[in-house]
Amino acid sequence: MLTEIDRALVPPCFNDERLVMLQLPCYRITAFFRVRTVRTATRPAVTGKRPLMPFSLIERLLVQRPNGSGWRFKSETDVKAGASAGERTGGRQRSYYGTDGFCIVPHTDGFFRDACERPAQVQFHSNHPLLKNLSSSLFPWVERSKPGYLVDSLFSVMICTLFVLVLCYDKNTYSRSGRGATMMRTRLTRTIGLAVLALLLLGSLAVFFPGASLLLTAPPIHPLEEEWSYTTDSASGTLSSLPQTLDAPPGTPVVLERELPEAFAGPRSIMFRASLQQSHVYLNDELILQGLEETSGPARLPVASHWGLVHLPPESNGKTLTIQLTSPYEGMSGVVNEMYYGSSGGLLLHLVDAHLYELISAFGILLLGIILTAVYMLFYRMQPYELLYIGLFSIAIAFWLFAETRMLQFFTGSQWLLGGLAYMMIPLIPIPIFLYVRDVVFQQKKPVMTVFAYTFFAQFLLVTTLQFTGVMDFFISVQVSLVMLVTGFVWTVSLVVREMVLRNNKEAKLFLLSFSALFLTAILEIIRFFTADPVLMADFIRIGFFLFVLTLTVHSIRQILQRVRRTQELEISHQLAYRDPLTGGPNRLAFDQALDTCFTKEAPPYRRLAYFDLNNLKPINDTFGHREGDKALLQVFEQLQLTFGRYGTCYRIGGDEFACLLPDESETRYEQINAQLDAALKEKSRTLPYALRLASGSAALDPNRDHSPGDWLHRADHAMYAEKQRMKAESSFYTNESGPS
Repeated sequence: MLTEIDRALVPPCFNDERLVMLQLPCYRITAFFRVRTVRTATRPAVTGKRPLMPFSLIERLLVQRPNGSGWRFKSETDVKAGASAGERTGGRQRSYYGTDGFCIVPHTDGFFRDACERPAQVQFHSNHPLLKNLSSSLFPWVERSKPGYLVDSLFSVMICTLFVLVLCYDKNTYSRSGRGATMMRTRLTRTIGLAVLALLLLGSLAVFFPGASLLLTAPPIHPLEEEWSYTTDSASGTLSSLPQTLDAPPGTPVVLERELPEAFAGPRSIMFRASLQQSHVYLNDELILQGLEETSGPARLPVASHWGLVHLPPESNGKTLTIQLTSPYEGMSGVVNEMYYGSSGGLLLHLVDAHLYELISAFGILLLGIILTAVYMLFYRMQPYELLYIGLFSIAIAFWLFAETRMLQFFTGSQWLLGGLAYMMIPLIPIPIFLYVRDVVFQQKKPVMTVFAYTFFAQFLLVTTLQFTGVMDFFISVQVSLVMLVTGFVWTVSLVVREMVLRNNKEAKLFLLSFSALFLTAILEIIRFFTADPVLMADFIRIGFFLFVLTLTVHSIRQILQRVRRTQELEISHQLAYRDPLTGGPNRLAFDQALDTCFTKEAPPYRRLAYFDLNNLKPINDTFGHREGDKALLQVFEQLQLTFGRYGTCYRIGGDEFACLLPDESETRYEQINAQLDAALKEKSRTLPYALRLASGSAALDPNRDHSPGDWLHRADHAMYAEKQRMKAESSFYTNESGPS
């Protein structure tokens, strides 16, 4: 899609770090830029159409810094040197005039800084939707067509929908057949469809009806890179750009000085990063900031990497600013990071904007860990150890990531936490993994996993004690911790592989698949620590951790759901075992258990047992059918529940036999309730072709005579049998006074 903007006002340039971070992931995407008119203060207007500037690799716009500390965008001098050397791309002379309008050059270059503040006509064309998204975030003044937004929105919705389907898909659910399974699939499909429709509606409204732009913008900040002079024990000179790494022995200060320009006539602030360094800031030889507290003796605080935010008073222009950096470590001594100036709010917002993603990811991981731990506590009876271990692992990783976000100073000023949290968490991180493998992966528990867990916890206590006593700093002991970490993980993986091969353990296969991403990214992170940047940044490990935890969490949740389903089935089976299928009331098994409770050392909950037998059930079955006989049994039990059930518990204990346990042993009370039952049955029989009559007998619990449940039941049954014989002579089947003639 080709979009042309006439005289688009280009905003101020981005700094090098942000541009490199945003552009390098898409360096293999082909794009074309064309500049029609660029007006600058140092060069006449360039009119007419220039050839399209192709570049298929964004890295062609980058050059490595002389000291190898990073990359920067090519300046005007680099571009002219490359053009004069006859560099060609695709058989065409390379032209970088297209970079003028987009300002993808260092802000310190005067020529291009002037260009940034001048109007220009820009044409933008891209054949890849990802570059469209990238360009809209890098160059928000280049408008894009509405169809392009719609395509990108649809693409995002498809990705989100696919992710939801992966999490929600359960092969057990989709492999089932029957009406219930069909309804479940229909409901799931309807829910996902409504969610996608809602996302499309929201995206369409945001794209096609944006209204006025209400975006909040931060005050501008500016790099303070030029005109710095430095002094070390062995050398002195000037710095043309930052960051730099100077040759300074450990423990010796690096002194940076410069005269503040006219921009500091008003109140300004300066922000810089001290990497494992003690920092002192002076204004005309007056100390205005001391970064860390110097400690000695038995309580030694760690040297912490930190941000220095210096608030300068008005009329500081023309004064000399001096920054002294000292590090006791060889890898950090002489490191000079970028410096920025502006308002204090703008500097803090710049810091948030640069590291917000890392902070949000750390918060998300911490929230995930808390949720998984809480779920374990809710279902602890089911022993879902996997959720507990994954939750603790997530919490440990989250604290480590918090320490690596470079934003911990927003939440605490503790030098101990700023300088020691990341190092203390390294021995704690693998402990939940060892326990997970021991209790979830292995079919037989391996004592070596318990030994690993205790060993790493001892390492945590050891490195903390060594730092506190001043024997060995965290920065030195972390190398031992990392070696132990790699050794423990390699040993664990070898044991899991052995488990998978010998026992064909499916849990071991899943763990290896999940752990492979974490292990590879951890190795990359450790290699980076020893070779490139000794300040852990957690760039690689964050991706590996996300894949590892996501896989294990989804699998564990499915396992928990299967356990819940099995538990519910067992509970239903248990309930059915104690329920009569015809009446729905307690059966003989429940009756026997209730009788047993009356013969324990505790006070018996029931004191009287009533025994009932339905007369003439066999003639009813023979004459009217078994369905009518079942109906008669059900009606009798309902009347028992309405009368005796209000004062005790009623059971169907046999074909035509019922029983009731009453907490009241009074025989008078029993006779009153029994009379109510007889009256109710007599009234019910008026609508039936047969009489509903019960033979009943009861016995109060007598400890002297009833030594077992059988003794008590025998006495009640004997009383009922006597009543049944008495009623047998009076009963009639087809001709009874209560039923129809």
